[in-house]
Amino acid sequence: MSNVRKFAAVNVKVRALEGQLLKDQDYYKLLLLDHVDEVVDYLRQETWYAAILPEARKVDIIELEGRFERNAFEKHEKLYHYFTDAYREYFKVLLMRYEIENLKLFLRMVIRRESLISITDHLIIPHIYSELDYGKISEATSLDELSAALAGTEYQQLIEYYKDEEPTRMMFYVEMNLDRLYFKKLSQRTEKLDAADQQAIGEVLQRNIDMLNIQWVYRGRRYYQLLPEEILNYTLLNGKYFTYKRLKELCYLPSLDDISRVLRASPYGFMFEQTEHFELNFEILMDRYLYKLFDKLRMEYPMTITEPMVYLHRLEYEMRDLFTIVESKRYNISSEACRKFLIRELRG
Repeated sequence: MSNVRKFAAVNVKVRALEGQLLKDQDYYKLLLLDHVDEVVDYLRQETWYAAILPEARKVDIIELEGRFERNAFEKHEKLYHYFTDAYREYFKVLLMRYEIENLKLFLRMVIRRESLISITDHLIIPHIYSELDYGKISEATSLDELSAALAGTEYQQLIEYYKDEEPTRMMFYVEMNLDRLYFKKLSQRTEKLDAADQQAIGEVLQRNIDMLNIQWVYRGRRYYQLLPEEILNYTLLNGKYFTYKRLKELCYLPSLDDISRVLRASPYGFMFEQTEHFELNFEILMDRYLYKLFDKLRMEYPMTITEPMVYLHRLEYEMRDLFTIVESKRYNISSEACRKFLIRELRG
């Protein structure tokens, strides 16, 4: 099947959905508002978000964020149905991250001896991807019971392998391995796509892995004082610039200053340009970089899977920016300060 036929229908749908995304002028107006209620009113009166917002003027912050997240998830599931074969499997794995975030939450609550029943109705459950028995999981009150509820899944062995560790370390190890599993499967599925899609999407994925590894190595050494081999064991595989060899060399450098020097000289040196509190901006700088990279690749690889991927990421970035704006109103943070923490870089 030609790429024109393969992506024609989904790209028409994506362009219609992209037309609903907020414009720069919406961001400027939202930043100038004073209260959360005013943000909700603007979104309800001036944007497509009216379709997912409740009628009540006062909206609980948790409910508001939940509606944003569920909307992004539902858009993702709708696009999934436009694909077949390897492309459908790729989109299915993208939905795996919702399941993994649910598992992380279950694990934390079980360790803290909190009931899971109260949260299961509020979770985003990817039925297309997930085969977990959420009813059985919600009844778990211990790690043994959670492990039993995950019987027959690839997650059970992670619980079993680490369940005798001290709770905080156990949670850390399992969460790191869940992330490794997700990126491993995503890399495997990317390799099944057509050559142009492999090149475009593979570029984004590998760059993303590079930057996540940079954060992990830097923070592992600075904040957790982990041994080099332990840091290396939890890096993600299949990066673009930071191959396994380079990662190993990075992890075994004698000091944090040496690590910083190598990172500043890498293609990701921009993440270290700020001299004060730059660690706080790692995620923002990474997301801004990926935002621009997606736009670049969409121009270079027309009629490929980049079109729906650009939309899904823009929607997620917009959702996260809205979280930031809402929180800035909640805590009386100035519009100038809030703007620095937005993923979207506004012109002017």
